[in-house]
This record gives sequence, structure tokens and C-alpha cells, in this order.
Amino acid sequence: MHDHVDQDRGASAMEVGSETHSDEVLDVRGARCPVPLLRTRKMLQTMRSKQVLAVVTTDPDASRDFEMFCRGEVCVLLSATKRDQEFHFLIRKI
Repeated sequence: MHDHVDQDRGASAMEVGSETHSDEVLDVRGARCPVPLLRTRKMLQTMRSKQVLAVVTTDPDASRDFEMFCRGEVCVLLSATKRDQEFHFLIRKI
């Protein structure tokens, strides 16, 4: 199990939850839309229900993309934070 990075340091108002651990980590820093979302979808397919995926990206469109993606029947967005130029998401597979 991986610990999620502290959410206090430089976190912005996009924070939506307090979950702080993950079962898997996906680092897609440097990749642009749609790659972060496609790799997230692929990683979630390998995970069991109720497991948590931490995603780190630098894609400025990621917040909107992940909010929309997690409204489906595959996953739930537990938290979303922005620190410096990075976006951190915790996503639970349904």
C-alpha cells in the first residue's frame, strides 16, 4: 500500500475529500490529454472493487476530465488537489 502525499502543503481549493491512502499509484506527469485518463482507465481495469488509485499528473485539463470520468459507473473521485503544477487524484474503483 502506498501513502498519498500530504495535502496541506500548497493544496488548492480543488480538494474534495480526505482519503489519504492508495493501493496503486499512477504517475502520468508530462503526459497530455487524453493519455492520463486512458492510462487511468486501463489501470482501474486491473484493480479490484473498492481499491484506491492515486494519480499524479501535470495536465491542466485533468481536473475537468477526472470529474467527468468519475461520474460514471466505474469509479468515485475521493479527492482532488493541486500543488504547484501537479494535480493529485484519489479514485476508488466501484
